[in-house]
Amino acid sequence: MVDDGAFEAWSDDRAWDEYEWEAFLQEQDRETERYIELEQQYRGLPDAEELIAREMGWELPVAFDPDVADAESDASPTGEWRSDEQLDDASEPAPSSYEADPLWRRAHAVAVRLHRHLRVATDGATEAPELLTQVAMIAAKIAGGRSMGFSRDALGGNIANHKRAMSHTLLTMSALDEAERSDALPRAAATRFRRELLGVRERLMDRIVELRDMFSSGRFLDE
Repeated sequence: MVDDGAFEAWSDDRAWDEYEWEAFLQEQDRETERYIELEQQYRGLPDAEELIAREMGWELPVAFDPDVADAESDASPTGEWRSDEQLDDASEPAPSSYEADPLWRRAHAVAVRLHRHLRVATDGATEAPELLTQVAMIAAKIAGGRSMGFSRDALGGNIANHKRAMSHTLLTMSALDEAERSDALPRAAATRFRRELLGVRERLMDRIVELRDMFSSGRFLDE
């Protein structure tokens, strides 16, 4: 579970700092990993959802209550998965604020170029999957931080997400070294991408310092 300090911060109406948010996010990671393990373990069983819910310690939905399951069996679901055609017809959401962030655009561009380069170099084969996963997570965590915003209750989480982006940057550079050693990526290309990642890392360091300064000075941008 998240440490008591994180929950106390919430109940005391005090803004969580980056470390309390990090504890919370790490707990969510562990919960997600546990769920994935259970989903794989029970996949295909008719009562898989019930087994997973019990293992996770979740409150069972009414549908799992044997006294009412039959009565609920004919009820239509409250939500349904939309087909690709329905998604295509749906109206496009307004661009999120993170898409205007130069740092996000820079990290996203590196990920796109690296993915395209590997596809061309390997004739579409799946090579260096860890490299592609890690580089994609850099932009994802920046987006996560920016989407949280800069309010009193969100700035600590914003910082924690940018720190995670930094972690994924370092992991990407490690995976880049491995891809070069295994000849999945030519040395010249690896050098170029390494230089781009170093630039992203420097910008991330500056961003984290700036956000920490905002938090410590109390300059929250409350909506």
